[in-house]
Amino acid sequence: MPIPRFEIKNKNYSVGYQEIFIENKDRKQPKPFYELSNLSPDTNRELLADIYYPTNQETGFIQLFKDSSSDWGVAIINYLNRTWDLNLPQ
Repeated sequence: MPIPRFEIKNKNYSVGYQEIFIENKDRKQPKPFYELSNLSPDTNRELLADIYYPTNQETGFIQLFKDSSSDWGVAIINYLNRTWDLNLPQ
């Protein structure tokens, strides 16, 4: 994924979103994972990673705030501001 460059101040940015599926074929699911879930004991370790990044390309709608009790979107906005030196409003 290319890293966008942000050189213009006070410009509007979109938040890009991508899901990446990671499978570690060298490791089987640990016992606590398959005992507490519907995973099969003979499957490989898997992880679905959500990646949020600033972009200056038009993107689709992304709901960053699920509900008032779990406003995890604030953490994403803070991460983008800190990592990319942006000033996105919360």
